[in-house]
Amino acid sequence: MTALALQAIEQFRIGTDFLHFYTTSLSFYGAHEREDFGSMSDGISPPPPLIVHGYSKDHRPDLKQIMFGSLVSADGGVPLFGKALDGNGSDTAAAAEFFAKVRTLVRDPREVCCVADSKGWSARVLDVVQCERLRLLSRLPRSHRLHREVMAKPWIAPRRIERPAGSSTREPDFYDLLRFDVDEELAIERPAAEPGKPPVREMLRVPARAVRIFSSALLRQKLATLGRTREREKIAAAKRIRDWQARAYACADDAQRAADRHCAEADLLTLDITACTAAVEGPFKRGRGRPRKIPEPALAVSHYRIVSTTVPVSDDVSAARLHDQATFILIRTRTKGWTIDDAELIERYKGQYHNEHGFSWLKGGAGTAKGINPIFLATPTRIASLCFLYLVGLMIWSLIQRTVRMNLKKSGKGLPYRRNKPSDRITTRFLFELFPRVQTVPFTVDGGPTQKKLVGVTDIITLACSALGTRLGELAPVLENRGSLLPGSQDCTPGAGGHPCGRGARYILNQWFDLNRFLDHPELRLDNNLAEGDLRMVALIRKNSMFLGAASAGPRAAACLSVVRSCRLARINPSDYLADITPTLIRWRRCRRAGLPTPDLAGLTPKRRAAEQRTLIRSAC
Repeated sequence: MTALALQAIEQFRIGTDFLHFYTTSLSFYGAHEREDFGSMSDGISPPPPLIVHGYSKDHRPDLKQIMFGSLVSADGGVPLFGKALDGNGSDTAAAAEFFAKVRTLVRDPREVCCVADSKGWSARVLDVVQCERLRLLSRLPRSHRLHREVMAKPWIAPRRIERPAGSSTREPDFYDLLRFDVDEELAIERPAAEPGKPPVREMLRVPARAVRIFSSALLRQKLATLGRTREREKIAAAKRIRDWQARAYACADDAQRAADRHCAEADLLTLDITACTAAVEGPFKRGRGRPRKIPEPALAVSHYRIVSTTVPVSDDVSAARLHDQATFILIRTRTKGWTIDDAELIERYKGQYHNEHGFSWLKGGAGTAKGINPIFLATPTRIASLCFLYLVGLMIWSLIQRTVRMNLKKSGKGLPYRRNKPSDRITTRFLFELFPRVQTVPFTVDGGPTQKKLVGVTDIITLACSALGTRLGELAPVLENRGSLLPGSQDCTPGAGGHPCGRGARYILNQWFDLNRFLDHPELRLDNNLAEGDLRMVALIRKNSMFLGAASAGPRAAACLSVVRSCRLARINPSDYLADITPTLIRWRRCRRAGLPTPDLAGLTPKRRAAEQRTLIRSAC
């Protein structure tokens, strides 16, 4: 992937001043409990990722997953590095690993700023940033000590930056900024010089600049969802109070300290929690259910409990609390020779959407209606190969979009986009939707030789071709002979070292013309998922159907399974269908043996039966 990224940077002159890092989770069906020989590393190629349970960003904790990270450029959102990671890995370790790879992509790492979310501001990542002499821009975590210190400082003469309103009826948005120069000190453990000794703990000192930012747009969004926030906090507060009141304390002082701690840690927007202690006579009896991780004290005489209640607050108080929730802190390292305005700092951090857009293309629209998440793949090696192919596809997708937007902006023209308004912010998906009607039509004149003509070309298509940097005359040979897309493809042998990605690329080249068959026949699908889905039912009952009893029983079982699957595709009940057609089949067999005219069997297919049922339902309505 590094070689492809270097060629793309050189050929398309991609800027690498700002590189954005982001991770997401990909869920997979299947157990993935055993390691076979096909999923083991050979010691040369990188080991495949571990498919395990972890924190699911897709809200699918029932499925095993891997983590997939990417490093994209702010110039067009082109991915330059990506990797499939272990499913239970941390974002901090992934950020440190990715930032260490920046040196292989650029000439001078001192001119590169890495942009990451709140997980990027940690001791491990900052150590890599200092060792590689990089720049770092991140969002300060709310749980960080420095975040509480900066938020506690008063708003004194903040700088206001206004943004144009999205419509005439909406007020313009604005940011209020306050910046502080700080010296961050973090503890980091380094491996000992001698083996067998414990790691050495050192203090890492990082000069940084923290910018506290209040966003009016974020406040408006939170005020619009205040009702849902109130309902969500009511449920969460009831659950917390139930856990707090189930605990017992030996003395009143312990119970009071716990009650004060609970009220301070609540941090709710629409509710206040009040707590008091109450003495309970008699021994403490643990309730039903699993024992707690912290064992309960043995209280045989009397004990104390906490009684907590919730008090709703007014909308004005909630709005004042939302002001702090609409405030966040961006922090960057202070390195020699790097000056950046606070307004540009916000725009650079908002460039994180490049990663999120790429991952949404993977999960929600990479050639299918629902994306490829979750899916089933048998081995970790195939999963790693899928991530590599996705990364290459996203690179091509982003380069096309970057080229089109750059050429349209240079020419001062635009393609009709949303509501048919000319725009130079065209997406690759919209660009591809312009070309389905363009085709090459063969024709003859007075029995002469066969000629070909490009039809379906409009002024919009011509402008789109110029935005792609392609003349219209170069499009005809591509449509006539798609094999020319790979000149000399039979002579190149990628992956000579035996890497799984090389073997996959070599397979694609060998089957190139067969893989293009769906372009000639629109009724064919791009993949074979329907057939594989039909065979899934057979694979699930494979062990139960191991012994059929006779050689002729196999074809009969296959015929029965084919009928059942055809009924499901036609959305009719297989039992009702078989009960309906069985008398006709028996009558057909008897008539055939007796030499009498047989009934027509063409109308007995599940598709025809489903059409007849729909016709009857419409006529009855």
